[in-house]
Amino acid sequence: MIFLILSILFPIVAGTVLLLLKDNMKRTTLLTTVGLMLAMTAVFSIATMVMCCDLEVTVFHLTKALTIAFCPDHTGILFAFLATVVMTGAGFYSFTYMSKEHK
Repeated sequence: MIFLILSILFPIVAGTVLLLLKDNMKRTTLLTTVGLMLAMTAVFSIATMVMCCDLEVTVFHLTKALTIAFCPDHTGILFAFLATVVMTGAGFYSFTYMSKEHK
């Protein structure tokens, strides 16, 4: 359950910290920090997929008989894994793509 919370909150907190600190960092330090945060986000997401594979997370109950819950199946986990790999790859690709960009 902790990995589920971390995979949601960590990118939000990391992005906010980077937004506040980006003017005081050199480009190489900024790229290293962003790379580490991307990798940590991917690790948290994959850990969530592995740990919560058979977990049902109840969001709330509409009635006694009707429950809104997250219950991932194997196909959903596969697509989440592929999305994580593509997102991380696109993030690292953007380093060279944006190398000509100035602050």
